[in-house]
Amino acid sequence: MRTAFALVIAAPLFFGVLRASDLVPLATPPQNVEIRGFLGIVVPSSPKSVPTGDFRSILSVIAKTPAAAAGIQSGDYILSVDGRSTAELKSFGELVHLLQGAPDSKVRLELKRIGSGQVEILTLTRIGMGFAAGSPK
Repeated sequence: MRTAFALVIAAPLFFGVLRASDLVPLATPPQNVEIRGFLGIVVPSSPKSVPTGDFRSILSVIAKTPAAAAGIQSGDYILSVDGRSTAELKSFGELVHLLQGAPDSKVRLELKRIGSGQVEILTLTRIGMGFAAGSPK
């Protein structure tokens, strides 16, 4: 089974920086594609993608997603996901796995805010949407 959601967060790994305009909603998901819930957070796939050199720094937030509605910003730093410290994570892929989940499932994020440096705990609900990278034909 393939995962359509992987294109939303993993796209920076293959296509460079992902922009919201690069996403095209699928009206009907292809067969054998698992639709995963997502938050609208884009994390860097490479240390060169972010000034801090750390994949736990949020690269961007996609408009009209749970992350955007919660006020998450580019540069905010993910300290933990559902109580699991991100300090123990070794790769971008591990973080993506923690951020993904079933549509309509809740996830608890502990963030260090870019502006104030304060730690904030947010509970967001993943949304389930199929996306493909590219533009409509």
